[in-house]
Amino acid sequence: MTRSPSELLEVHDVLAERFAVHQEKLIAGELAVAEEHLEAYSSALRVHVRSEEELVIPAFEALGLDCERGRSELYRAEHAKILWWLDELRRGLAALRAGGGDVRAVIALLDREGTFKRVMEHHDLREREYLYPLLDEHASEVERRELWDALELLEEAPLPAIAPDEAAAE
Repeated sequence: MTRSPSELLEVHDVLAERFAVHQEKLIAGELAVAEEHLEAYSSALRVHVRSEEELVIPAFEALGLDCERGRSELYRAEHAKILWWLDELRRGLAALRAGGGDVRAVIALLDREGTFKRVMEHHDLREREYLYPLLDEHASEVERRELWDALELLEEAPLPAIAPDEAAAE
């Protein structure tokens, strides 16, 4: 049997763990290592967003699955907001490192990261409740296989820079 689209949600758990390791290093004062972990997280998150933007959401739309609380434009808007926040956090960590890592600056960055995590949790919940269950229910075996084949090809392709809309953070 072909893999379920919901299996992609496992990536959300892996990403959450990567971000937690970044925060552990930040709290430990290992700013360079925290930055390395944030960059690895950023790269992985961008690949995941790209897979949803280019393949998962179009498959959702093609099946006519938009619903009030699970509209494709909501997922896209959330992705833009997530990427905006990610860039903000990367800039914040760079500024923190340049400033020497003052404890209060670390706390301020962690507060901002808390807001980012809430955005991520809300997005994850919406995808777990609507996007992926609806795809699981309505995609045929052939459509699932085509989706997974395309996802594998996409993961091998170079990742272009994604420029989120600054307005997404408002």
